Amino acid sequence: MDLWLLKPGHKIKTRDGAEAEVLSETEDGEWIRVRYPESGDDPLFSGTEDLVSEDEVEALLGVAAKGTWDGKVTIILHRVPESEESEGSYEATTMRGIPHNVIITSGDSDSAEGALNRMLDALQVFGFSGRVTVEDTTYIGSVQRYEVDVPNRN
Repeated sequence: MDLWLLKPGHKIKTRDGAEAEVLSETEDGEWIRVRYPESGDDPLFSGTEDLVSEDEVEALLGVAAKGTWDGKVTIILHRVPESEESEGSYEATTMRGIPHNVIITSGDSDSAEGALNRMLDALQVFGFSGRVTVEDTTYIGSVQRYEVDVPNRN
């Protein structure tokens, strides 16, 4: 996993199965400081901090701190034009409200609705539930603004 993508508050899983919370951004792209949870299965590491290498990080599990969402989340839905490098597609990108200044982008080559649905699924993975504001620029000549509910993942 690219450690440059991890921010404080992200929850990760290491290759040995342990879960930990990222405490600070990487300084060199090879190591990141983490804290193992107090209630971990291994009492030896419970509540301790450590450096974890890029090779040890298996997956991003989500955001550890649930109460860090800022007010409303805003999503920009837009069409990516076709280019020499790629076919055209639809993208949804978060613009504000995401903890730790993370930007989430999702895409769908066929529809704006598909890109938006993938974004809503991603927000759920990161622990968000509630209303989001969508600024939909896929309409010719205008921007449509509407709100969408992201249900609780439970």
